[in-house]
Amino acid sequence: MKPSWRALICLSIVLLLMAGCAGVKRPVPPPHERPGLRVGLLVDAASVTVTASGRFQISIEGNPRRPKLCEAGERWTFLPGTGGPEEVGIEIIDDDGLSRGTLDVTLVISSAEPESFLMLGGKRYRGQFKIFRGRSGLLTLVNVVDVESYLRGVVPNEIGGLTPQILEAVKAQAIAARTYVFYFRGRYEEQGFDVLPTVQDQVYSGVEGERPVSDRAVAETFGTIITYKGQPIRANYSSTCGGATAAIEDVWPEKPVPYLKKIVDKKPYQKEAYCSHSSTFRWKETWTGQEFESIFKRYFPLQYPKARQPSESEKLVDVKVAQRSKSGRVRVLEIVTTDSVYRLTGDAIRLVVRRPVPQQSILRSILFDVNVQRQRGYAETIIFFGGGNGHGVGMCQMGAIGMARQNMSAKDILMHYYRGGKLSRVY
Repeated sequence: MKPSWRALICLSIVLLLMAGCAGVKRPVPPPHERPGLRVGLLVDAASVTVTASGRFQISIEGNPRRPKLCEAGERWTFLPGTGGPEEVGIEIIDDDGLSRGTLDVTLVISSAEPESFLMLGGKRYRGQFKIFRGRSGLLTLVNVVDVESYLRGVVPNEIGGLTPQILEAVKAQAIAARTYVFYFRGRYEEQGFDVLPTVQDQVYSGVEGERPVSDRAVAETFGTIITYKGQPIRANYSSTCGGATAAIEDVWPEKPVPYLKKIVDKKPYQKEAYCSHSSTFRWKETWTGQEFESIFKRYFPLQYPKARQPSESEKLVDVKVAQRSKSGRVRVLEIVTTDSVYRLTGDAIRLVVRRPVPQQSILRSILFDVNVQRQRGYAETIIFFGGGNGHGVGMCQMGAIGMARQNMSAKDILMHYYRGGKLSRVY
């Protein structure tokens, strides 16, 4: 029996509709947004010189005028204007050394072609540069870069030992560093940037610091941070805890935080701490009485400017631990002189009691015992027997490496050091 013409028409309509549906593509989800970050590479600079590995352009922020296109290797210098009221902005000096005038603006410098990097002081950077006059009248240069690119230049500097065998520790570092950004972003808002590229925040060296293992760790943890009750945690970390981490209130004048408490850095049945392989797990420092006294008198005023200051004539008598925290760290250290008793507290101890080396580096940690040898009533030799390197709050980086060597995951590592935290994908 042949189908009727009505049936043929209906079938044709159905086939057309099916063909139309087959041709409709599902909507493509939007690309993951990478939040931007402003890194204050230079603050209060009297001169800024930039270049790039490829062609780059200089524009005025918020101005629709066509940018100035520069060739690779051209060096442009920017100076604070020094003339009258009409010259309070930024003087622009081109590659030939000629002044292009002074503008009271924010300048934006960006790459003009793929795989071209901006350069400052011989280092390459992703993203853009912004240059403006700070509150002091000098120049500030900010690297505006997405968080993931920033982390590529941070993670290798912060944890080191970048081998595939410790990838999980590097991933833990990437997540902690990303979380740090989310917690502290905007801390220098009044100065026009979010973070510094130094140990005051996280050490950032742009493209020069990037390494394959850390790049992989950043990529595999894309957009992941640690949260507590839905908020980014304060993800502090340091090199070596020496066997136990410290509660935040025992190191800095901060309120207690549930996820930054003392954590014993090993499993109950283990003999050795996860960070026991660190070269600074245990250490010893020795000062002569004169060395210690000189260092104390130099650095005490910097940390305690409102306290009574030691005089040149008073002599060192004793150094003793007055109070310890639960992690064994020194909470209060007393410096006894012929005239007074000075009390140092928390992490400020490391900044006052510098090591007896030419550069007078800060003390490795505040986890130590003290031995003082006296002669004729004065301190002749001071010996610290210590452990660990850094403030000791939060993740122990050498401990994380030790855990990774025991086949523990990045999640295992982070949940060990930040108790009560949760891994959350935020973009």
